[in-house]
Amino acid sequence: MNATAITVRQRMSLATQYLRDKLGFPVSYPDYAFAYFKQRENWACLPEERVRLLSTLFCREAGEIARYVAEAEAIVIEERSGPLRKGAIEIGNPMGRTDRITLYAAMRVCKPGVVVETGTAAGASATYILAAMEKNGRGALYSIDDAQDREAMGRLVPEQLRMRLNLRYGNSMMLIPEVYHEVHQIDCFIHDSLHTYEHMTSEYELFYRLVEPGGVICSHDILMSNAWRHFMKRHRLHSWGAVKNLGICRIEKSPTCATG
Repeated sequence: MNATAITVRQRMSLATQYLRDKLGFPVSYPDYAFAYFKQRENWACLPEERVRLLSTLFCREAGEIARYVAEAEAIVIEERSGPLRKGAIEIGNPMGRTDRITLYAAMRVCKPGVVVETGTAAGASATYILAAMEKNGRGALYSIDDAQDREAMGRLVPEQLRMRLNLRYGNSMMLIPEVYHEVHQIDCFIHDSLHTYEHMTSEYELFYRLVEPGGVICSHDILMSNAWRHFMKRHRLHSWGAVKNLGICRIEKSPTCATG
């Protein structure tokens, strides 16, 4: 979608939403606005931004981050691999490869013990998370989805990575506390389910109540609403940033990390 592809009516609607955003009201953007925002961004400097952000957030050398990025770039998955059974309902679109690479690098840096992801879909992002866990030599992923077709959940995840994967079907707001009570500590939360202001905010707030200082919150599709920015502002969080369409926040043990 190019910048001239939206209609006059859509431009007027965007102007209204922009004003509501500036006034501090909740805004969820429709698909055309989301595509418009992404099209306007300059992604040429994204590799450098990724390394700089992760280096700053986690107080690591840029060279270490670059090595993790190279590992992620070597991962190959067939996003439509394997025929679906007859009558199956295709589930959510996979997280884009650029965001999966950023997520992998973040997992390699913070080395979480337990990760909870909402919005499993076919398991493209889960594959990168699990691959990072294998490299780390630790970690378990609890991935939640309420898709209509349960059999399609996580089907892209290779067999050799499944020992670290625990799929949960149902409502994330019910299952996140259930997982927490099982494992007693969640180190990282990744939102990638319903991208409305209300639902994104509900998942962020639920995890924030459960996470210990030093935990990490990631969110995909942060351009689809202003929920991410409002969450950061509401809790006065400072150690956060975004690469393309993926937001990452480290819940500080102390005030912001002193990095360049």
